[in-house]
Amino acid sequence: MAADPVNRAPRLSGWPMAILAAAFYTLGMALVWQFAEHDYNETAQLLRDVILALAVLVLLTLGLAWWSRLTIHRSNRFGWFGLVALIPVLLMLVTFGSSATSGFEDQGLIVVVLIGTALVGIGEETAFRGIVLNYLARTMSLPWAVVVSSVLFGLMHAPNVLLQPVGDTVSQVIVTSLIGLFLGWTYVLSGGNLALVVVIHWLWDFALIASAEAVTPQAGFAGLATVAVLVLAMVGTAFGFHKLAGKGWQS
Repeated sequence: MAADPVNRAPRLSGWPMAILAAAFYTLGMALVWQFAEHDYNETAQLLRDVILALAVLVLLTLGLAWWSRLTIHRSNRFGWFGLVALIPVLLMLVTFGSSATSGFEDQGLIVVVLIGTALVGIGEETAFRGIVLNYLARTMSLPWAVVVSSVLFGLMHAPNVLLQPVGDTVSQVIVTSLIGLFLGWTYVLSGGNLALVVVIHWLWDFALIASAEAVTPQAGFAGLATVAVLVLAMVGTAFGFHKLAGKGWQS
């Protein structure tokens, strides 16, 4: 049965709620980093430091999504782009498998990485693809909603300056904005499959971080996978602006 459109009308208008959600998660991460005892280049240990604070932030973000009354998971489809988007993730998992053959000095840390990256995937995708992108799509076309939400996603990484040099943070903001395009188009071109982008985000981060914790880390296909993500970000943007210019979600 369809929900009552009056009772389920989203709260606030497009821009205010989008900015609220982006600011909420960005400031939340700045607070999470207050619990850090390691630098950003020790990502696995850093996740162990902050995993409880991160879990609280994710729960609050899910609460914000519920409060917003938005439909953030719109589809169970993959679409052609969603299927192609799995390729770089599979390359990263192969790289992890290659590194894992040498074993890990701290098996428990890998479990922490598995859980921590799942929290990151759930929290960031709920905030930026689920809430921010959907609210922006109520005030602008889908292509521009993807672009603006991706920029806000990149800026969300600015608080990482608390844990790494400014230059590294600027580079990370730029790269993650491009990755945001990849994730944004995966979401939009699958019809709004939030679970898909959560899993892609989770497995990518897990494979990347856990591989570095192996006794003998292997570069494997990590470089190729990264290039594939950036290429797909550009392909998705070109395709999206060509096919979806001026269009919003199909009801």
